[in-house]
Amino acid sequence: MREPFLAVVYGRRRVGKTALVLKFLEERPHLYFFVNPKKPPRLLLEECGGVAGVRQVRELGRVFRRPLLA
Repeated sequence: MREPFLAVVYGRRRVGKTALVLKFLEERPHLYFFVNPKKPPRLLLEECGGVAGVRQVRELGRVFRRPLLA
């Protein structure tokens, strides 16, 4: 299995970014997480932890193999 990676996609509204990403991910193991820029970072990390199947934010570092919070 290949190393996990993070891909950030940004651009103009309503041009098909989400559809492109979801099509790419169709037959691959993946974690898709939409980030609302208006939410506080700690809340985003907690939501991401729920999606990744961890109970505490600090455990996300294990999932991504890097510490996320000091």
